[in-house]
Amino acid sequence: MRELMAAYEDAGRILVDIPIGLPWNGRATRPCDQKLRVHAFYCVLALMLLNLLRRQLAQAGLPLSVVKMMDLLTAIHEVTLLYPAPPGSKKPFARTVLSDLDPTQRKLVDVLGLERYRHS
Repeated sequence: MRELMAAYEDAGRILVDIPIGLPWNGRATRPCDQKLRVHAFYCVLALMLLNLLRRQLAQAGLPLSVVKMMDLLTAIHEVTLLYPAPPGSKKPFARTVLSDLDPTQRKLVDVLGLERYRHS
């Protein structure tokens, strides 16, 4: 947690050095401090959530780096297959499935309970 707080403080110092940009209207602008603080807050919050998720996976026997975890989760896709309407019906039949998962992705889905978010 100390490292996270130190990184947050360093981010504040770094944001001061953002160069002045010229938007499409030609006037020089600099992002206001409040927007930078909110952005820094979101970044710290995202890092904390990612590390909490990584910790939960490690406790379930799936030790992964944050980068590897994000890569595996990003590669999981929900696919909706549409079939012609059965005889006597005008509405096509739709089936939603997850893309092919490797064993690590399957364990991620199971540990995190992601099946509950799948559209059916």
